[in-house]
Amino acid sequence: MENFVGVSRLLTWLYSCIDSIAPDVLFEEPTVHQRRWAKRQNLLWLSIRGLTTSGTAQEISDRVAHNLRQPQGPPPILPPPGGTVLTVKNTLKNLQAMIARVMADAVTDESICDVDCHIKKFLTSFHKMDQAMLQQGNKLTWITSYNFICLTNIPQVMHQFGPVRNLWEGGDQGEKIIRVLKPLWFGFRKNWDVNLMTNALNIMAIDRVLNTEYTKRRQTNTNSSNKEVEKSIGLAKKMVHKYASREEVTERYFSRKPLSMVQLTDGRYGCIIRRNQLFVQLQCASQQEQLGGSWYYKWTMNTTDAVVIHLQSTNIRHYCLLLPKLTMHGMPTNNDEPMYMAITSDWLGMNEREEFSMPKST
Repeated sequence: MENFVGVSRLLTWLYSCIDSIAPDVLFEEPTVHQRRWAKRQNLLWLSIRGLTTSGTAQEISDRVAHNLRQPQGPPPILPPPGGTVLTVKNTLKNLQAMIARVMADAVTDESICDVDCHIKKFLTSFHKMDQAMLQQGNKLTWITSYNFICLTNIPQVMHQFGPVRNLWEGGDQGEKIIRVLKPLWFGFRKNWDVNLMTNALNIMAIDRVLNTEYTKRRQTNTNSSNKEVEKSIGLAKKMVHKYASREEVTERYFSRKPLSMVQLTDGRYGCIIRRNQLFVQLQCASQQEQLGGSWYYKWTMNTTDAVVIHLQSTNIRHYCLLLPKLTMHGMPTNNDEPMYMAITSDWLGMNEREEFSMPKST
């Protein structure tokens, strides 16, 4: 589950080059007379219209000439068999926008209505993509797979139980609770539900006490101030990665690799160094471009000075991830411009106004 949710955060980044990798097939008829077309050009002319492409070069050329001479004109060009690239991109954008809203950590009546709207937008776009990809006679995917229909139940679940991430995410507050409850269930006996929860809470309370004693013993051999620093910047929850040195940060920046950073309440961005609470500052320039539904900005780094700053959870606004602009061949090289898209741990992405907002649907 965590892997699928993680991938959904990166959809627009992972598929940002789909226009270049899988472009819609286009055919511009040569300006010369059809008799002088090459075999490849005749084959492409026939294939984009769904006509037979078998035969010798002369037979293929004669077939094209015959269709060109039709009184009603040549047969129309068929749409791509798997749908257009735009349809796929819209489906991905709507999927990401839907999941971002479903995974909110707080809900209101307005947000639940927004979730319901985005679920229907995703199902509509998926239906268009699915319709183009299915072969004749096959049933639609959203009919044969109940997961799609069950999406429409999520707004009702949120009305009844609150944020669904409390039910799905790992840990004892989510699905992991099943591992605690299942060994304690011995059938539907009298008061089985009360006894089950009582036993589970007793076990969890004892485990909490044992963990407390263990923590106290560990702290005698470690620097307690460092522990407090780690907790204050969310490292205990793995919200941000702390780098070993300033050189490691600059190496990753010049290699155009992803970077973990934070945004402070005063608006500054930067990466955190493990020792001495160093803060390597990053700046977002005005140069921007849109790719795959996300906005990319040129980011610069102060590679000479690192500010010593006292970091606490109270002065951190966002935990962020910088993702470099991909190329057709994968990750960018050192020679490429430092163009990055920024996303936060709260499913927000940097928009065209250089502000963080929820992903947009189509």
